[in-house]
Amino acid sequence: MKNDNNNNQLLGYSVLPGLIVIALSLIVRFLFLESDPPYFFAWTSQDILSDPYNYIHFARNRILYGQWEIFDYSRWIVFKNSLVTLFSYLFFLVGGVSRVTANLSAIFMSTAGIALFALAHLKRSQNWFIITAVILLTNMTLISFGRSPFLETGLIFLCGLIYFLFNRYYPSRWSLLLTGLLLSLCGLSGKMFGMVLIIPIAFVIWNIDRKRFVEQFGTIFISTVISFIVLAWLFFGSQIGNLFEFMGEHASGIYGFPESMTSPVKFVEHLISFGRKSKLFFFSPFLLVLISLSLTAIVFNWEKIRKQNNTELLFCLGWLASGYLLLMLFNYQPLRYQLFLLMPTAGIVGYLISFYKEIETDFKPNYKNMILLFLIWWSFASHLIFIVAAYFFDLTMSAAIVWYGLPIAILMMIAYYILRTKLNLFFKNLPSYLLVILCLSVLFQSHWVIKWFNKRTYNLAEAGQSLTCDISEDAVLIGPYAQALTIDNNIRSFIYWFGMAQKEPRLFAEYPVTHIAADVSNWDMLFKDYPFLNQTIRWVSNYRFRDIETRVARMPDDYMVQYNRNYNLTDYEKGIGYFQLANADSCLHYLNKSLESNQNNKSASLILANYYLGHGNLDVGFGIFDTLMQLYPRDYSICMEAGAYHYSLYHRYSNDKMMAEADKMFNRAISLNPNCRLEVKQLKEQSDSIYTAQNNK
Repeated sequence: MKNDNNNNQLLGYSVLPGLIVIALSLIVRFLFLESDPPYFFAWTSQDILSDPYNYIHFARNRILYGQWEIFDYSRWIVFKNSLVTLFSYLFFLVGGVSRVTANLSAIFMSTAGIALFALAHLKRSQNWFIITAVILLTNMTLISFGRSPFLETGLIFLCGLIYFLFNRYYPSRWSLLLTGLLLSLCGLSGKMFGMVLIIPIAFVIWNIDRKRFVEQFGTIFISTVISFIVLAWLFFGSQIGNLFEFMGEHASGIYGFPESMTSPVKFVEHLISFGRKSKLFFFSPFLLVLISLSLTAIVFNWEKIRKQNNTELLFCLGWLASGYLLLMLFNYQPLRYQLFLLMPTAGIVGYLISFYKEIETDFKPNYKNMILLFLIWWSFASHLIFIVAAYFFDLTMSAAIVWYGLPIAILMMIAYYILRTKLNLFFKNLPSYLLVILCLSVLFQSHWVIKWFNKRTYNLAEAGQSLTCDISEDAVLIGPYAQALTIDNNIRSFIYWFGMAQKEPRLFAEYPVTHIAADVSNWDMLFKDYPFLNQTIRWVSNYRFRDIETRVARMPDDYMVQYNRNYNLTDYEKGIGYFQLANADSCLHYLNKSLESNQNNKSASLILANYYLGHGNLDVGFGIFDTLMQLYPRDYSICMEAGAYHYSLYHRYSNDKMMAEADKMFNRAISLNPNCRLEVKQLKEQSDSIYTAQNNK
């Protein structure tokens, strides 16, 4: 009883701090809405930079141009009918089209979804509600992705709504019918894999009312099927084929047949290492510890838990298991797909802290729960190795590390049998330990938030502003970064990804494309799909976001004459064209003319700096860089470019002062974006090798 009282006191003392943390976390979500996603999300995926504004493309079109689709291209009609499009359209109506209003719509959906999920626990326990909310609202990954209008953001809202309504009102008939409707909306307006929630719902009904399982689950299933058919007809009409083509292409068409299904070894690697490539727990390692301990305790006490008819816990367990087993099968496993698994994770941990003393009993092992326990510990050990390797040794997150965790898991099983009595005492006081780990988790997440805001950048917004000077208002921009660069301006954009399984052979003949915006990897795929562009495309601008270099290019001259004869070149485009032709007078004339109309034209200033430095006018060239660094103090790429010039001049003139200036610029770039440290090293090595080769001639 003494331990029970201690745990209750700890939980009681935690209410006020928990509410304060929730309030601060809500405020954090609304700060610096124009800023870029955190730079430390490098080496995961570029989707957080390039993808979100594709999904609100149709809402932007409707507000700016009066039509949902301005090019009569229905391949991405799935986005048009998404929940994200609906909410962004409403926010655009009120606040106009901008990066800020788009991000606000995402914050509303993600925060509302988390709130609904946490509120579902309030009926049972105030502590469960607070702990769940604290875990989810302080999670750095959810904060970052929850500020961008992904389809997954809409899915979080729908999942939270389903969870709240089902657990509050089950088994009423209307709640079963409504659950089916919302499940179909997950597939049609959120993300198709969200329909996996039908499995935890079946799991709950089977455990709670097995006699009426067929009746209750049948109601939900029929409601889901009928709702899906009716809504699909309403949303897509005769274009329903586009929905299924989209689903098939993204399931296996782009990324190939699931590797996990090719052999038992690959299946085990995918099963144990799921979340490795996406760094699911990299930014929240304490959450990994929390869920591993919680799942261990649940396995220990499963028989007692199963008899308690706790719909919320059973739902969370089924949700986590079914979502994990579904997503681990596929080759493409981006972090955003896995966000909705953090919700049941938080629910399970919150339950264990709040109710553990009601279920704690002596563990009686059998082969089934020991196998499950072994898999949990193996996965925990492997992920711990992944995290340590990434944090301290910067090692490649190879799937082979899965097998390094195997002996650790075996040793853990042996240790359990040897130290079983002492470990049982540990688990009797589990809520206290979990609460301490939760406090450490909150502190660790705040570290990431502070790190982000201290080094926040606005490169995407600045590039969008520069783009309006670089290309004309009558341009049509396509490519993975087209929407990210046009959300703050009126330039028309067109959704298209390169390297798709189903190519558009007449893409450039049928649609009025003038410019392409893509990163290096996508340019390679573009040239592979459309080789005629490789030698004839006209480079216009370079932008750097986090660890990504993105280029904007104009279509070839002969193409423009044939398909876009009326396009008017900007002064900047004329200037850079003459720069590439080494026509100095015309180059300077048009670049200066471009700067007269907009003094903050970053692209024109960089080309001018390049020109003057290339012609030996160092004071003017570096003076331009100094001005740019004052105008854009958080843009590390300017410092990188200035450092590169200083370093090349150090080699040319053997001038140590230039070396000192180069290091100064490089160090400033690294302070703004630590991920460019490797790029600095490679740049120096490349410059050194060129200089050595020239001297050896």
